[in-house]
Amino acid sequence: MNGQTQEQVQEQVSEQAQVNEQVNGQPQADHQPIAQQAGDRFERQAEQAAILNEQLEAIRALDPDMVSWEAVADTPEAPRIHQLVLCGCTPAEAFRAARFDSLVERRVAAARTAATRRAYGRAHLTATQTARADGAAVPPDVARQYRAFFPDWNEAQIAADYRKRL
Repeated sequence: MNGQTQEQVQEQVSEQAQVNEQVNGQPQADHQPIAQQAGDRFERQAEQAAILNEQLEAIRALDPDMVSWEAVADTPEAPRIHQLVLCGCTPAEAFRAARFDSLVERRVAAARTAATRRAYGRAHLTATQTARADGAAVPPDVARQYRAFFPDWNEAQIAADYRKRL
């Protein structure tokens, strides 16, 4: 305020209003003190900054790589985003519309990667038949044939003969 007190500024504004009233012949609307105008301007700027931060958070939810407005401006779709904002879209809506294809492609690639990892993980492995302590397991159909030909043999004798013939 150039070293002037608020009262001096208000006095100057009042004098200017009186001069304008005399020149124009009509009373001028009440003038808020300059300090009040500056405070109002500061509040509006704070509100606008909060709105922009909310919009950036919404954009970050769509694309985690967008950590700042500079990152958004560096995208190839920045001119289209700007055009959509000028047409009345919010920045988040404009970002979503301009980058729809790349956002969808990114989600499809992530789903494909997750499916590939699941397929190549250990989940596709199946348990194998455990070998017996005394060697290879005798399949059930072969064991039935052994019992048919050698009814007096026990399991150990069948397994021993089966291993010899492998």
